Amino acid sequence: MSTTPVYLHLSTQTAPKTSLNAQGGIVYALLKDEASTEIFFTLLENQGGSGYFGREIIPFANIAACLTEADLKQTIPAKRFLKAFSASKSVNNGGFLTACLRHQGLLKPAPESPQQHVIGDDWEAWKAAMQKTPSYEVFIGAEADKPAKAAPASSKASDKKEKKAGSKGKKEAAAPACTEDLSNDHPA
Repeated sequence: MSTTPVYLHLSTQTAPKTSLNAQGGIVYALLKDEASTEIFFTLLENQGGSGYFGREIIPFANIAACLTEADLKQTIPAKRFLKAFSASKSVNNGGFLTACLRHQGLLKPAPESPQQHVIGDDWEAWKAAMQKTPSYEVFIGAEADKPAKAAPASSKASDKKEKKAGSKGKKEAAAPACTEDLSNDHPA
């Protein structure tokens, strides 16, 4: 019996970068677990840039935990979200993740400083909406832009394994992993 988690793919989107001089966007995927109890973000691509980042699958709970000791009346720097990543230590992770959070409406640009962030929409309401979003696509590692079709979430896990096994040589659902260079000396 495999202990590799199965993630259901909700969407792949591209967030504009938040830095004033940055070009391109950050491609990311929104995922949920089979029981629809947790939502996950994973960074997939840095378009128009050469900055490295971690591709681990980040629970939304880890992201929200980054704000537990923050004064939400003050601006929120991107570096506050670095601790949402457990494996990757790239300096770009926080900025790229905040771009995704802004794209989802969870953060907004601070009025006095567009590179800083303030809380946006209701995080709990957003999470509840994502949990209710149906998905029958299994997230397969770096191939998130081409999710494999799976049986409806109400099916048995063994049915999903059979669907994945016949998906033209694709790997089984990836365990959280970093596949990019994790050094901190690369610009965004």
